[in-house]
Amino acid sequence: MTSLRTRIVHQDKATVQALLGRPAKVGYWTTTRPPQNASTAMLAEFRARTLDEIWIYPTGRVHFTLDGRAAKVDDKTAYDLPPAPNIV
Repeated sequence: MTSLRTRIVHQDKATVQALLGRPAKVGYWTTTRPPQNASTAMLAEFRARTLDEIWIYPTGRVHFTLDGRAAKVDDKTAYDLPPAPNIV
């Protein structure tokens, strides 16, 4: 999955799904709340930087921010999916 990183990062969910298909599983980060009395600009930055949703595929994971953009790609599926049945 990391070999596709440059095609995935900064894309919206629809684009990622068109590229990779539906995820095997969807997870969520525990999201903190934005700062109290945050300005509109601070809220926009918070949404753009805070990780929210994780799409898990057999070959890797895509992490989306609160504003729905792919921010990070990794190959750490062992954290989220059971091992393949043919692995001894």
